[in-house]
Amino acid sequence: MFVGYPMFELVRMSVSDVTPATLLREWPFVGIANFVDLFNDTRFTATVLRTVVFGIVVLVIGVIGGLAAALALHARSRIGSVTYALIVLMWALPPIVSGVTWRFMLFADGIINQFLTSIAVIDEPILFLIDGSLPLLSVAFVAGWVALPFAAIVFRAALLDVPHELYEAATVDGAGRSAQFRYITLPSIAPTVYVVSILLLSYAVRSFDFTFVMTGGGPGNASTTLPVFGYLTAFTAFDYSAGAAVAVITILAVLLFALPYARSIRRRAL
Repeated sequence: MFVGYPMFELVRMSVSDVTPATLLREWPFVGIANFVDLFNDTRFTATVLRTVVFGIVVLVIGVIGGLAAALALHARSRIGSVTYALIVLMWALPPIVSGVTWRFMLFADGIINQFLTSIAVIDEPILFLIDGSLPLLSVAFVAGWVALPFAAIVFRAALLDVPHELYEAATVDGAGRSAQFRYITLPSIAPTVYVVSILLLSYAVRSFDFTFVMTGGGPGNASTTLPVFGYLTAFTAFDYSAGAAVAVITILAVLLFALPYARSIRRRAL
């Protein structure tokens, strides 16, 4: 009732002509006209490309950074336990808190620019949230950084499941750390990497909080992704039917990643 009915209304709105004037009246049926208009709109095409870039950045940071963190925290130690607790805390923070914090840090006079200037890496502040493609990459980096703890936690659990006897046998055979990582660790956690990658891509496609809090999709449309584009279309331009169409497309994109994940979980359960 709380999922199916709103979804039904969303789909019905996407195939209707819904404006502020008709919102509380009968919605005229227009079929796929809203979707056709979207795919003919260059702004929508550019938004899809930005969403793809956003997803790639989140995926790379989440998988590589998460795996590196999991490997670093794999050995049990007091420092590792404290660091692991801090990682869990960072993951548990509300997205709006993380987004506002990073927004202040990335300002022209924020701590990151101050630090880079103090060590003579840059002469002038970098306009992370204003200049060119930097807003999109900056928000994507933050989204990936915040998703990194989740990946690290899952990868660490997968690493703990790898039989220690395999490493002992490899050491006896003369295999170094790199060979052990390549021939034992990676094959053992490959299913987990696959599942985490799907979840990270799904998370990136539907990510709204960080973009809305940090840049609002701007400047212009420089950092607008599909969820933000749908929101702005519906609640700024007041084109509810087009906004609903964007939302439906976003949901379908998420389902493309959710279905392989569900299939993978079902296969492992069997």
